[in-house]
This record gives sequence, structure tokens and C-alpha cells, in this order.
Amino acid sequence: MIDFDKVTSRLGTDCVKFDGTSMLFNKEGLAPFWVADMDFEIPDGVHQSIQNRLDARILGYTMLSDANFYAPIQHWWKERFNIDLDGYYIGSSPTVLFVIREYMERYSDVGDSILITSPSYNGFLNLIENNNRNRLECPLSKTENGFELDFDQFESLCKDEKTKIYVHCNPHNPTGKVWTADENKKIYDICKRNNVQLISDEIHMDFVRNVDFSSMFKQFDKNDPFIVVSGLGKTFNLASLPFGYYLTKHKALKESYDQRIKKELNIITENSLTLAALQGAYYDSAEWVDALNAYIEDNMKLVKSFIDEHLSETLSFEVPNSTYLAWISFEQVGFTGEDVQKALIEVGNVAISPGHIYGESSDQWIRLNVATRRDYLLEGLEALKKSFEHLKEITSP
Repeated sequence: MIDFDKVTSRLGTDCVKFDGTSMLFNKEGLAPFWVADMDFEIPDGVHQSIQNRLDARILGYTMLSDANFYAPIQHWWKERFNIDLDGYYIGSSPTVLFVIREYMERYSDVGDSILITSPSYNGFLNLIENNNRNRLECPLSKTENGFELDFDQFESLCKDEKTKIYVHCNPHNPTGKVWTADENKKIYDICKRNNVQLISDEIHMDFVRNVDFSSMFKQFDKNDPFIVVSGLGKTFNLASLPFGYYLTKHKALKESYDQRIKKELNIITENSLTLAALQGAYYDSAEWVDALNAYIEDNMKLVKSFIDEHLSETLSFEVPNSTYLAWISFEQVGFTGEDVQKALIEVGNVAISPGHIYGESSDQWIRLNVATRRDYLLEGLEALKKSFEHLKEITSP
């Protein structure tokens, strides 16, 4: 029996979510529902695999092998997504964002434009800004069918000679949109005919519910210099074991990445505990992931029913088909993001990610992490209710 309602204290473990919240939100004692990690213990398969590796009592230089790296990834992608991966498609990386940054360095210059959909994962925004590239945004529009991309506008932006790279987020953070195979095909075709490089971050690929996940990798031709990146950090709650892997069908690109990591940066060993975690995750934890998704789906439904019952005049929310991040709008009432954050912190004593960090157009949104036990989530929702009731009270004529 997998118990996601188990109480496991994270205080005093140096975790960013609990021990670091006060530094970011400037107040002690806030209930954290912001950063994207989970309050659930890692699956038994991962724990046992790491423990077995520790029992060897020597953690010396470690290399990749078929058994510890390629085969587990091939197994997972075949079993979960029915995608066959040849070993030469797969490369190791220190982190997911490392691959994206290196791709940006390879295929663009200072002053070039990097295209993203907005709202956008703030990690992408930071990479673009900190590497002196221009941010080019194609907004996702909220419709009755969910969030949708204007493909004509997207192609128009790709035609700009300064646009060098499009960074795809599949599934999408923060909206939870799951891109269909048809949408991926349209994006791929537009990028290819306009000579725009394409990299797809698929770190949330295992959090897909009620619909099918379609990897952008399915679109790639043999000579495309395009990349998919993923890792263990989100699905298995292993963010403190930095690790990523990438998929490409472009042999020269993969060889150049390997050259960059092993020789230019002199990263000459793999993390043996991460590789142990990979095997425990991808061979022994599928049932845990399925149960996790069912629990998160019920948590999302709780958020939806709570808002509909108590905050329907203030907030708008639809259950997404992916991620454990609830993207909630308060556009209908006109409060500013600054007003809402002040109320959440000072009145609700709760820390929830402000929308503006995902792009200026998202100031009247918040991102709520629901990957926690249900009774604690309900406490967070009550704090949300208290905060918005306070705002309505002080702004009423």
C-alpha cells in the first residue's frame, strides 16, 4: 500500500521548500506551496537501489554502462511511451538546464532571440536573460479547450531572422498543457522550414493524466540537430541528486556534447548514487508513479471543487492534464499580483508562487503546488480563501 497521506517532516533537512521559504518570502512560518518538488517519500525501488549502492561502501569514479544508464532509459521509454531508443540517441548531462544552456550557446549568439511560449517556466527566462539573449514570447491563449497556441503568430515569430532557437516545454509548466502529436508536428514543421533550432524540455512527461503523452522526439528525423531533455528530479522527487539526460538523432551533435562535458569541462565521472536511483526508478517504480498520478489528480479535483464552492467569484481554475502545479487566475477581480502576494503572506501565512515570475502577462495568476498530503493541501486552500476574502473586504466600497 502506497501512503501519500503519510506525515513526513521536512523541517531541518535543509530543503529549499520548508527551510528556505523565509529567505524568499521574507517571513518566518509560512506554509510553502511554491517550489516544484513534492512532500512525498521517494519510492521503495529507488530507496533500495540507492541503499544497495551505499552498502558497497566505495563511491569512487563511476562510468556509464549499458546496465546502469542506457538500458533503464530504453526500458522506461518503451514501456511508458512505446518509443524505441537506440543507445546512441541517449546522452548524460549534469542537469536538464545545463543541456538547454549549452544548446543556446551552440546555436545562438549574444543579442539573438530565443522563442518561448508564455507564460513560461522561469528557469527558461533566467537562462535567456543571464546569457544575454533576447526573449521572444508567443502567448498561449486560454480557451474553453484549454491553453492553445496561435500557430500563425508562432510562425511569424520564427520567420524573424534574429530568432535562432525555440524552447518547447512538454508538458507545459506552468499551465499543465499536454501538447498533442498534431501540435508537436506543426511546431516541428514550422521550426524546420524556418531554420529555427528546437529543444524540448520533457521533465514533466510522467505526470500526464487522462490523455496520451506525445514526445517531440517522435517528430525528429535522423539529421535534425534537435534535442529532447528529461530527468528524474520531478517524477521521483530527486532534485537534490542533479542529473539529466538528453535524446537526439544527430550523431555529430551528441558527440560534441560528450566532448564538451568530458574534455572541455573535465567532468570525468558520473554520480553513482544517481545511476542507482535511475535503475530503481525506471525498473521498479512504475506502479508508484501510477499511484502518484491518481493521488495528484484527486488533489487537483479538490482544488477545483474548493474554488468552485468558496471562491468562484474571485478565482478561475480548470484541472490540468499534467504536472502537479495548479495554475490559478484572479483576472476576473482585478487585484494586482503585488496585492495578492501581500495578502497571502501577511493574512494567509502561505507561500504561493506569484504569476509574474513566469512572464509579465501572468501578473494576475498564481501557481500552487498540490504535491503534498491532502489534509495539508486543504489547509493551504483555507489560507487562500482567507487571503482573498480579506482582499475583497478591504476593497469593497
